[in-house]
Amino acid sequence: AFSTMSARQLELANVAIRAGCFKDALAALEKREIAGEKADASEIDALRAAMLAWLGRDEQARDLAQRVLRLAGLPSAVTARCYWVFAYLDKKAELFHEAIQNYQKAIHLAHDGGDQQQSCEYQLDLLGLLSDVHQPESVALFIREVRRNAIRSGAPHTLASLHINLAKIEARQGLFTKGHHHLDASRRLLADEPNCWLLGAGHLNRSAIHLVQSDPQAARLHAEEAVRLSEISGHAYNSVAAMANLSHVYQQVGHYDKAEKLITDALGRMSSKERLYVDLLDSYANLLIETDALSRAEEVLKEFFSLVPKESGRSSWCRMSFHNTRARLLMRKNLWHGVAEE
Repeated sequence: AFSTMSARQLELANVAIRAGCFKDALAALEKREIAGEKADASEIDALRAAMLAWLGRDEQARDLAQRVLRLAGLPSAVTARCYWVFAYLDKKAELFHEAIQNYQKAIHLAHDGGDQQQSCEYQLDLLGLLSDVHQPESVALFIREVRRNAIRSGAPHTLASLHINLAKIEARQGLFTKGHHHLDASRRLLADEPNCWLLGAGHLNRSAIHLVQSDPQAARLHAEEAVRLSEISGHAYNSVAAMANLSHVYQQVGHYDKAEKLITDALGRMSSKERLYVDLLDSYANLLIETDALSRAEEVLKEFFSLVPKESGRSSWCRMSFHNTRARLLMRKNLWHGVAEE
């Protein structure tokens, strides 16, 4: 059955969303009805679907969004949110073509419905995906468009999200100082209107930069804060990504037991269909090689190879990573004749 609830419950949920507390928002949406003016059922359920997606309850999110879309006479904003849910879930599953199409539908529907703020936020999500799978110069025009729309919005959370995205893009090009500057700007924007999801994303990206810069102490502090904030927000992806970064920190400093616990906990929270799951398997295999658990490393590598996407933009990278890790395993086993074949 579709939700019925008071406008007051919807207001409470939106307050939690603005604070980046998605667990609290879903709890507000699923409470027993409070007396008062009724809220639009389709709006409630589209919002519930979005919260379920952020919390990692993917099948429930997709099913609810599909049911909402079967209703007649939906407002553009509701239809847009449902397509955002599909896009977000497709991105997690590395169905990039489908994700891009669904993001574009969400952006256009929000724009046509007059919600420029929501349209810009969907654009920021699309920018995150495009910058993952394309070189920066390929998305330069889109970066300029999104930057212009975010500045026009003037919304602190939207601008903070823009800086977090730009920090990732700069860092991937080795421009770490610029990346840090964007994250500083994001933190300043959130000072007066805190949002634990965005703050956690900032710490997550900061920890990744410090890892690449071989500064494990700083990386650990930011990864721990990212883990803490992701537990408050309930954002499933940020939670496992933060755990992965913290695991990498412990590997760097030789605390292998802590590193293994974090990485196995992270894997246990994910579906094997998610792109991060495959990345974590490679990291886990390297950890097992480092600790001479070679038979287990072989098993993890087999699972890793079975999950390499066949026709995505990342398939070549995944295969290269697999062969590099397998070469390390063969060298550790002194099977030098097989190393050349890798």
